[in-house]
Amino acid sequence: MVNSKWVRFVIKGMKKPMKKNLSLVLEESEIIELCQILMDDDAEGALLFLKRHCRGKVKELLEGG
Repeated sequence: MVNSKWVRFVIKGMKKPMKKNLSLVLEESEIIELCQILMDDDAEGALLFLKRHCRGKVKELLEGG
């Protein structure tokens, strides 16, 4: 199956976007919290979790880190 994002980049004449890795180191309590968020389909909880654990890391990735 063809990735639609890749097709759009090819059509626009752009190169394939670079993939970057984001890793999280979590305490056991944070893993349990994440499991609860996923089981409950808790969108608000998921957003808060991402803001708490990823905000600075995502900014670093975007700035070339």
